[in-house]
Amino acid sequence: MFRRAIEVWREEGPRNFFVKVMGETFHRRLWLIERDPGKDPPRSHCTLEGVECRPLQAEDADAYVAFRPEADRAEILGRLEAGHQCFAVWKDDRIINAGWVGQGRCWVEYLDLDIELAPGTGYLYEVFTAEEYRGHRVSSERFAYQSRVLAEQGCRRTIAAIWPENPAVAKSAARATFDTVGEIGYWGFGPLRYRYCRCEGETPAVRLA
Repeated sequence: MFRRAIEVWREEGPRNFFVKVMGETFHRRLWLIERDPGKDPPRSHCTLEGVECRPLQAEDADAYVAFRPEADRAEILGRLEAGHQCFAVWKDDRIINAGWVGQGRCWVEYLDLDIELAPGTGYLYEVFTAEEYRGHRVSSERFAYQSRVLAEQGCRRTIAAIWPENPAVAKSAARATFDTVGEIGYWGFGPLRYRYCRCEGETPAVRLA
């Protein structure tokens, strides 16, 4: 543990070190980011050829586990049954990028709390790219496709929650024209927590459930 603390201090700097210490003790937070539905539809900037986007089906659960071995097959099927959607990018019959979208009531694992989304709002979570395909902007291919499908379903806007100290995620979000619209988190220890959610606008896209 001590060696890992030194590595974080050296590689990520004092600020991220203390933020991670707080995150493991008494304070966690995430930025809420939103893509304005009034903006032009997102475009793909993927540099790979031969990729295909499609929603994950129950019969694709094994392919998802091969893509993310730490995933629980039963949980994947449970999410799909609950109405959550997983948009995946496929290449050579394997998933190389995927992201989940939920509506209504959703669970934020890092903060250990539920959020309630406004009607017409999708919550984007667990976006992941296979390591060997990173740097090819595969996420933009999925996000462009995902946005078209959600718009056809009547979902007007997309919300996500990101760790503020992750520059790679922040850069990717900015490229997809997301704006920071709030913050969600908690202070406290164990069950004694003060949870908060601050989101801009007269009709916030997300609130604590």
